[in-house]
Amino acid sequence: MLPRAQQINYGAGYLAVRGLVIEFASPPGPDDRFAAQELSKWLGSRARAEIPIREKKGNGPVILLERTG
Repeated sequence: MLPRAQQINYGAGYLAVRGLVIEFASPPGPDDRFAAQELSKWLGSRARAEIPIREKKGNGPVILLERTG
């Protein structure tokens, strides 16, 4: 079971899932890594593509996981 998202920001247009990377806003703990792995698996199965997880900021479109509490 994962916690519900507390905030989602939608923009205009589209975002391709292929090519996305999951990143962390701060050093991740075990719970953060688990959530990222589950999200990566779920999105990857839907897009039929690998959704990598990285701990350091990179370039390109990302899903940024930010712990607020």
